[in-house]
Amino acid sequence: RAQVVANGVDTDFMQPGAPEAAEPLIAYVGSFGYFPNVDAVTFFHADILPCIRRAVPNCHFTIIGYGAERFAALAEQDPYISIAANVADIRPYLARAWVVVVPLRTGSGTRLKILDAMAMGKPVVSTRVGAEGIAPVARGIVRVADEPAAFADQVVELIGNSEHRRILGRQGRQLAEEVFSWTVIGEQMQQGS
Repeated sequence: RAQVVANGVDTDFMQPGAPEAAEPLIAYVGSFGYFPNVDAVTFFHADILPCIRRAVPNCHFTIIGYGAERFAALAEQDPYISIAANVADIRPYLARAWVVVVPLRTGSGTRLKILDAMAMGKPVVSTRVGAEGIAPVARGIVRVADEPAAFADQVVELIGNSEHRRILGRQGRQLAEEVFSWTVIGEQMQQGS
């Protein structure tokens, strides 16, 4: 007998943590041996970040994950871009983020980066491709936009509204606990066996 087990997140490990950075900080998490993540950062940097910077000039962008050093040239050219490559623990970097972005244009599967961000109480802006598999459940919590200007508008709105960031963060955390936590998924699996 087969059973489908949903992807989930360890909500005991991924928890809201340290305060946000002092200045607006956007984060992207990925493994950069995987082309869709490389394309997402390239797309965000070239087409979305300039729109955000017109409204929020001091906005920082942190690229987190295995192989992120491939973007070192961006950080050398722009003091508001930082790289956290091959880190043992992404939580300190995510904790500082004001907004987590998932501007994926290709790829498949559940974006665990969204589940991690929600578990840490971070608002998320994603493309439709990025939110596949999560958006129906997280409707209204994960902001979705495909066009660069619309994506940037969502990020700028969240940067400018700390209360809305907190609300979405709380809602995301609650959804992670109630639907995507390993505990809940494990109980569902036990009931189905």
